[in-house]
Amino acid sequence: MLKIKKNPFNYFEDLDLLFDNLLIDSSNLLESKNYHYIENEKEIIIEMAIPGVNKNDIKLVFSDGNIKIKYDSKKSKTKWTNSFNQTIEIISDIDENKIHAKFENGVIYINIPKKNKLINEKIIDIK
Repeated sequence: MLKIKKNPFNYFEDLDLLFDNLLIDSSNLLESKNYHYIENEKEIIIEMAIPGVNKNDIKLVFSDGNIKIKYDSKKSKTKWTNSFNQTIEIISDIDENKIHAKFENGVIYINIPKKNKLINEKIIDIK
């Protein structure tokens, strides 16, 4: 939430608000997601940009209703080291045996098909 100035002639309040708003904005940056999550009736698609990464250094795991994307550059032969671990909770009822992913031009695309829901209707007699 952005704080607003109360007294237009108090310049010290300007400095306080500047620092307060910077702290608020930076905390929101830490909570922001760095992927696109697209859901429709048939599937969930997750897109995440991972530029400059070798696809062999990425580990993609589905367990306990979560997609985990892990990267560790210590495996590669570059002088720069970098790593991250992103967990994305999947709430929908999905077919975990049909999850597939591709890595193209620095972007990982994860396709998670949903289970087909058959609607069985039974008429119940009232006695």
